[in-house]
Amino acid sequence: MNLFRKIVISTCLYVSLLQTVAAVVNIESLMQGADVDKGWGFVGAFQVSGASGNANNSSTDVSSILTHREGSITNLFSLSLKRGESQGVKNADRMTAHLRHMRDSGQSSGYEVYTQLQQNDFTNLEERLLVGGGRYLYLRDHAKSNFKIGFGAFYESERYKNASSENGVRSNLYATYRYIFANRSIFSSTIYLQNKIDGLGDRRALGDLVISFPVNESISIDFSLDLEYDSEPLVGIESTDWTYQSGVRFKF
Repeated sequence: MNLFRKIVISTCLYVSLLQTVAAVVNIESLMQGADVDKGWGFVGAFQVSGASGNANNSSTDVSSILTHREGSITNLFSLSLKRGESQGVKNADRMTAHLRHMRDSGQSSGYEVYTQLQQNDFTNLEERLLVGGGRYLYLRDHAKSNFKIGFGAFYESERYKNASSENGVRSNLYATYRYIFANRSIFSSTIYLQNKIDGLGDRRALGDLVISFPVNESISIDFSLDLEYDSEPLVGIESTDWTYQSGVRFKF
């Protein structure tokens, strides 16, 4: 199967899955850029946009991931922030912090445990805390391409601005694919799927498509399309969010 057909099939699979299921914060794209054989690695992504005159808006999106690898053990910390205004009114304000521990148990598998803290003003989410873990498998792991799947579960506790709260256990399934072209450009796609264990109608998903073009060894230009879906959003909140943007990624 040629590369074009692979991309088309993975894109169609990505869209069809997200139309029926679930949403978590995606750090897999940044993780792939922060791979190191040993020691410390860092990747940051930065995107700023704005307009004035008939339209008056601005947006800043910053994300970073710090990793440390020693033998079969990898630890990482990720932080993502987004702020935006339109016509002087705030239209985006969210934060995500993620801490993960991974241990390889073989050449193509391992386990992971993690904790995550989120806040999003525009879905009325005051705080979301989760703790979980699972297994991951590399179905393909080559210099030019890799395909990884992960599965597990986590406990989450959510608190909203209307004083309501919710907690429970969700399953967690994800898949990520990456292909490196001859000119070192990168195509990657990631899908996360989640179901609430005691309520299968409560589904969330997140996915992205990213194309990255290198400027030099440390800097690249990224173009991305993200989708988030929640089958049971709060009243007045849309179930689906699309985001498309471009920005700069740097690593050292």
